[in-house]
Amino acid sequence: MIGYLNVAKTTDNTIIHIEAQNTHDRGLENRLNYYADRKCVVHLKKGDSYRDAQKVISIAVLNHEFYK
Repeated sequence: MIGYLNVAKTTDNTIIHIEAQNTHDRGLENRLNYYADRKCVVHLKKGDSYRDAQKVISIAVLNHEFYK
């Protein structure tokens, strides 16, 4: 599998997760969800509100159909 991952932040601290893949990976959907979910809550500590979770936009650039 050949892929590329990049993470950036906007001026309002929204995290943008960008991943490019040029091969089909059966676990891609689970991995994208995991990365986005993890980035939402990684900064939270015990007792923090989920309302304080980080906003995340996840973008996947693929050379194949993701949904059929």
